[in-house]
Amino acid sequence: MTAGVHRQLAIFLAAALPLAAVGCQAPASADAPDTADWVTVRLASDLTKLLTDPGGPLVIRDFDPQLTGQRWLIDRRAGTGPYIIGDGGIRCVSAPNGSQGTQIVNTDCAGSDVTHWRFVPQAGGFRIRSDETPYCLGAPDSAKPVVLWPCGDSGTNDVWLPVIEPASLSPSA
Repeated sequence: MTAGVHRQLAIFLAAALPLAAVGCQAPASADAPDTADWVTVRLASDLTKLLTDPGGPLVIRDFDPQLTGQRWLIDRRAGTGPYIIGDGGIRCVSAPNGSQGTQIVNTDCAGSDVTHWRFVPQAGGFRIRSDETPYCLGAPDSAKPVVLWPCGDSGTNDVWLPVIEPASLSPSA
């Protein structure tokens, strides 16, 4: 990893680790991370692979600074798990139903548990677990769409690393 990736990782971990102690909800202090930071959600096993919204089911793709659909906002609303909001700012990562294998999409933020996620610390990153189900975001086959999958059952393709990106990489820059 380059020094820049190490710095981004350190910034994210410094902000996220306190959230693990309170179930990923924003702590009630001035030290709460800024929810306006753009992040990429990278596979911890290969930081060049990102959670991507190509306009259909979410997939894993190589990083491309010119591509929209690879940047996300983490919105921690009191009393719920965080929303993961896509580039447009009004659509949330969602599982249309709670069944294993359900393809993950970016859809209207309806406020239901199907759009709420927990970042569960794991060695090397986080599992992103649905509040509605016992399942996590996983990619049992990285060539196919990201799906709801049993946490820990898709090898290294269900451990993610959200990385705060410089403003120059945000879609509005």
